[in-house]
Amino acid sequence: MDVTLEEARLLLARARVDISSGRSPARAKVEQRSELADAMTFGRWTTRYFEFKSDAKSGAERLADSTLSLRRSIYNRILAGPFGKLNLEEIKPVALGELLDRVKAERGPGPAVHARELVLQVYRFAIGKGVEIDNPAEALARKVYATFVPVSAT
Repeated sequence: MDVTLEEARLLLARARVDISSGRSPARAKVEQRSELADAMTFGRWTTRYFEFKSDAKSGAERLADSTLSLRRSIYNRILAGPFGKLNLEEIKPVALGELLDRVKAERGPGPAVHARELVLQVYRFAIGKGVEIDNPAEALARKVYATFVPVSAT
């Protein structure tokens, strides 16, 4: 990175102002890098998805409070731990499939289907906002986790 003498003096002046007002330029730089890294995480995109789906300005895309509550619960109980801090491109279909298999075995097919659907929706939301990424949930068939079994009429 090439910096002219004039630019260096301006940077020094800004750093002095920050220090005199009690702010650490080094800490600010670390926080900025942290915010940039966090911007592409699954957890951050899920938060943005929930904010959008709960906003009255979302119109027909707004979700009912009960649906939002269910999806938040699924995120917090199942997805936040293993995927919350991962960048979108780090979540692969195999890893998602393994998680959903464990969820199905431990909690039943319902939570596994809901978790898959939430991942699917969050990725679709991010893609709709211009992120170029493959959706790992699209590689996993819903019927693998739950199947409809009609009740016979008697």
